[in-house]
Amino acid sequence: MKKKVLQIMMAVAVMVLMLTFGVSAKGEYLYKHSVPALKATYEYLDDFYIGKNKEFGRTLHYGSPSDIEAIKSTAKSIVKSCKTDEEKLDAVCKWVMENITYKVDTSNQFPIDVLVNRDADCMGYAYLISDMLRSQGIIAVPATGYRGNMVSTVDVNFIKDPDNVGHAWLFAYINNCWLLCDPLFDYLEKENPAENGKWYFINNIEGSMPYYEGIDYSIQGSGNIYKNGRFFAYSEKGLSLEGNHTTSVAHNVVYDFVSTCRYLDEDGGYDGNRYLVNNERQAKMISGECYSDGWITYCDMTYDYMQPNGVSFSNIIVKTGSDYYYYNLKLTGDIREHFLYKGNIVVYDGEKIPLDLMNKKELEERGMSQKYIILTDGKTDKGYGKIKIDNSGRVTVLEDGLVVVNVIAENKKGKEYVGVVVNLFVTKTTDYASCEHDRHIYKTVSETSATVKADGSALKKCVSCGKTLEVKTEGRKKLGKVTGLKVKAVTTSEVRLSWKKVSGAEQYKVYYSTDGKKWKSLKAEKNSITVKKLKSGKNYRFKVKAVTGKYTGKYSSILKTATKVGKATLKSLKSLKSKQVTLVWAPVSGANGYQVKYSTSKKFTKKTTKSVTVKKQKAKKVTLKKLKKGKKYYVKLRAFKTVNGKKIYGSYSKVKSVKIK
Repeated sequence: MKKKVLQIMMAVAVMVLMLTFGVSAKGEYLYKHSVPALKATYEYLDDFYIGKNKEFGRTLHYGSPSDIEAIKSTAKSIVKSCKTDEEKLDAVCKWVMENITYKVDTSNQFPIDVLVNRDADCMGYAYLISDMLRSQGIIAVPATGYRGNMVSTVDVNFIKDPDNVGHAWLFAYINNCWLLCDPLFDYLEKENPAENGKWYFINNIEGSMPYYEGIDYSIQGSGNIYKNGRFFAYSEKGLSLEGNHTTSVAHNVVYDFVSTCRYLDEDGGYDGNRYLVNNERQAKMISGECYSDGWITYCDMTYDYMQPNGVSFSNIIVKTGSDYYYYNLKLTGDIREHFLYKGNIVVYDGEKIPLDLMNKKELEERGMSQKYIILTDGKTDKGYGKIKIDNSGRVTVLEDGLVVVNVIAENKKGKEYVGVVVNLFVTKTTDYASCEHDRHIYKTVSETSATVKADGSALKKCVSCGKTLEVKTEGRKKLGKVTGLKVKAVTTSEVRLSWKKVSGAEQYKVYYSTDGKKWKSLKAEKNSITVKKLKSGKNYRFKVKAVTGKYTGKYSSILKTATKVGKATLKSLKSLKSKQVTLVWAPVSGANGYQVKYSTSKKFTKKTTKSVTVKKQKAKKVTLKKLKKGKKYYVKLRAFKTVNGKKIYGSYSKVKSVKIK
């Protein structure tokens, strides 16, 4: 393997080994940027591919189903005797180096092209190896930039030349570590960032560049940049506020695949529809590929690979307050149901515009709604169609043609949060339908709204051949959190609770505990319950959650209360001294204190009644003073328990009377 690498290196010595970088257009050596750029790269890889989109790095994005199956089966045969991921990485790299011929000027860079034609440049190597590793469950990420001994100096003009040759390699995530792998230079499994920084300068990771402090846009070219969790557009002049990047929306993630298109027209342009009617060009297509007639671009050696049905979409610069950033529009439903015509997504009469600025939950949480504004006038704008749109985004087509719609999200006051302008092709007919190359054109037959138990769905039917497709339209509704939990009544052994109803709940589960550690539970069919067989004078904690089938909502806030203490018993009432009376009672379990009421009226009228509070838990008696001599007094008492600053009283004792000395 090393011998072959050395031969390749000799063949491309002038082009690659001279990449011992000098100064940029601003006069700084690239090696001054390589270490921070690489550090930002590792942080980006951890954040984007491990933290946020773990399955993205294991997914094969570029190719038809048959393309992907060919790569998977080849990789499987290569690693069949491997036991570890390290062995799989070595085996795949070795196989590619021994079976794929390196060519500087080849047009084969898509993984399937490299595999079928058996030649590639460094980018072709990186993408094929990445896809083979991904097919075996290993997270792998292609990267581009420059390679060389970047602590040396070379001709200043070489680096200033915009045509200087770059390089491509990959990162593989193995044993919780990112390994830099460059099989073209026999530089494999290097996990030392400091060492890697001497040889590699990153400027692109699957279409995006991680931001780092002091970044020099002039040596990065142009593209997407990842900063603070968002994707921005940038050029050599810095952050850009206009323009767009084409990207697949099948995975709802920002990424580009820059490569040479294998189906160019003679004039350098490309319209995928021509390959559906040209037998010679059809013969060049990989089996199973299905291209739409909306795939149009120019011969600038930069093309984006479409999904099997040809659907692609653009990220558009949008504004949030004073902040500009790339916003990734999402196509709703199943990717298979969408169809392009002349580069625009087709919307049939009665269908909803299949675009979301953000998901429904995010809209609701922000107190916002999605709004549609038609920017074209079907009467005066020549060549444009005419439509009406209701609040849900459903379209009534009045006249076929292109329409331009502004999709915005706004708050309750009508203030715009984000908004993008999109082009749609609207039609009342099925003239644009075709099942050629299994390219079905679906319209909605029936719809089912989302419930707590199931996703919303729509039954689609191909308007050409009648084939049906069931697709998800919105995610399953989540049960809401129980709110408004409160105490309705309390006894010595029962607590009655109530709370607000939760939409979609079939029942509720009520939990109670004396210490917040061990919980018992009960089921409630309605939004209230009486919890029985509790101990008197005990502190209790309650929480409730909604339940529907196997799904549950979030717990309510914990409610603290207590059962009433037991009935007090007044044991004796004696007037031993002048104008005084002494009460003696039996202690009540769980009590925090006692309230004594005394009156000259047997009915305890308001004017004749006074009260005394005894706050000592272990109190057994109290002496009432300054009473009226010779008067008969009636006395009763009750225990209380304090919960959250509020007294919960038990029942009064029997009334006793005494004549004051």
